[in-house]
Amino acid sequence: RYPRAANIYNNLGGAYYFSGDLEQAELYCRQALKLAPNLAPAYFNLGAIAAAKQNYQLALDYWTKTIKLDPIHLDALLNLGIISLADNNCDAAIEYFSKVLQINPQLADGYIQRSFAYFLKGDRANAYLDYGRGVKFHSRLVGFDPQLDLFYRTETQKRNPGQEAVK
Repeated sequence: RYPRAANIYNNLGGAYYFSGDLEQAELYCRQALKLAPNLAPAYFNLGAIAAAKQNYQLALDYWTKTIKLDPIHLDALLNLGIISLADNNCDAAIEYFSKVLQINPQLADGYIQRSFAYFLKGDRANAYLDYGRGVKFHSRLVGFDPQLDLFYRTETQKRNPGQEAVK
């Protein structure tokens, strides 16, 4: 009904979130939804607020709503994948991270997170491939997870004797 005002309220909610005032952030995001009930970024922000309050089920609900309203919301998809990993649901995590990579095939974090899901699932081949893709796109991710990094270096040495895994 009032999308411009709703976006302003949502942006204020985001600002309060980043300042650490979660209660005020939530009030502004809820006001945004009163003005524009289908405003996906407001649901995303409410999910972040819920996660900051360690209410992960509520965060999951808000991020799922975000995806229903905006199926290509990368941050919501990434967060849903991370929560799925935390719940040891590797298959769901892989599905979320795969959606992220369909939308943005150069997003290094998507490859690294999916690599971690494959690794936890025991799929060493795909874990190796995705980790290599992730560090290829962004070298800052080397060492993202020490266990995964060691696995990647060891596998690279097995597959390519004499070649360094990551430069």
